[in-house]
Amino acid sequence: MNIVGASYCVSKTATEGAALEFAESNSLDVVIVILPWIHGPFVCPGCPGSMKPLPDMILGNENQMKYTETIPFVHTDDVASAHIFLFEYPEAKGRYICSAVEITFDKLIEFLSQHFPQFQILNKGFLIDAVKSKSLSSKKLLDTGFRYKYGLEEMFDEAIECYKEKGFL
Repeated sequence: MNIVGASYCVSKTATEGAALEFAESNSLDVVIVILPWIHGPFVCPGCPGSMKPLPDMILGNENQMKYTETIPFVHTDDVASAHIFLFEYPEAKGRYICSAVEITFDKLIEFLSQHFPQFQILNKGFLIDAVKSKSLSSKKLLDTGFRYKYGLEEMFDEAIECYKEKGFL
């Protein structure tokens, strides 16, 4: 992982810890939603950070963003739904991981190559060498009754369509 990515992870984790500690010492309820790579349609005019590697991967361009060996994904609509769900869930407290799908880098390349044969999928230069990541379990979120609506296919189909509509592809 590059220094920027590592710094982001460390500072985000430290900030979450401080928020949870402050909430507990002041009798406040805090809910933190931990998000992986978010894919699907987007409303902003620019390309969101977690979706920047996809057009480069599809078009065969090198990119500075890297994936780990196992990659977690969630659909943009599931992110919004999870936030609303937890806001309305009276017992919500603490950290919730919102990760609908985990896939290995090799399986992702295989999926993209089969699902989008019109593109020349780049299968090198996007994997961080020898980095194993921990699995992101959404068990706590699922135990509340929340259910994901979208899978990998919808995430990427809708992202590609959005890229086309916005002129990125």
